[in-house]
Amino acid sequence: SNAALIFTRSTNISRSLIEQYGITADKVKCVYSGINTPASVLETVNKDYSNEVILFVGMDWKRKGGPTLADAFKRISNKHPNAILKIIGCNPKISHPQIKVLGKLLINELAQHYHKASIFCMPSVNEPFGAVFVEAMEHALPIVATTTGAIPDMVRDGWNGYLIEPGDVDGLSAALGRLLSDPEQCRKFGQNGKSQADKNYNWQAVGEKIKKAVLERLKELSL
Repeated sequence: SNAALIFTRSTNISRSLIEQYGITADKVKCVYSGINTPASVLETVNKDYSNEVILFVGMDWKRKGGPTLADAFKRISNKHPNAILKIIGCNPKISHPQIKVLGKLLINELAQHYHKASIFCMPSVNEPFGAVFVEAMEHALPIVATTTGAIPDMVRDGWNGYLIEPGDVDGLSAALGRLLSDPEQCRKFGQNGKSQADKNYNWQAVGEKIKKAVLERLKELSL
């Protein structure tokens, strides 16, 4: 309440501060966030969107919507016998010939899986932010995710991916099926997402927004 300015990473947190904490709207500025992935691993050249590889990256399998994704993938796996679901960051017990559980990996190891994937999917039940969505956008991946938390800031339905409600297995199956059947749509979504990440989700852009807001507030206070 005593701060001159409050910077947030997402519009849903900005709304929370205003609506739930009673902070005046002019003090709350959403500046988004950068990621700490080295630029050297953000490979998007010669990306193949026809290889039907869906990537999930998350440590909390249940909160990140892993069970929903596994159910949805099993429904579409017969129609897409070449599709592969790669699960990174956790070790759920799943036995399916087209699901590969890889567990925790180093950043440099993870980068190659982003590059080889054609779709990123993490249908979170609850998601405060989700830096992996920014990583996926930087790797020019189309994203299938949910409408919770900060995700709608990053994923615009029908523009750089598809949004479903948490727990909607039917909706998730349909969205993944559409992308697996349309590599050019994957490419278009991926390019749109990368342009958004380059514009808003990097530390240079975040710093510029903070600098501008601070200078404007200082000017107001000096009058």
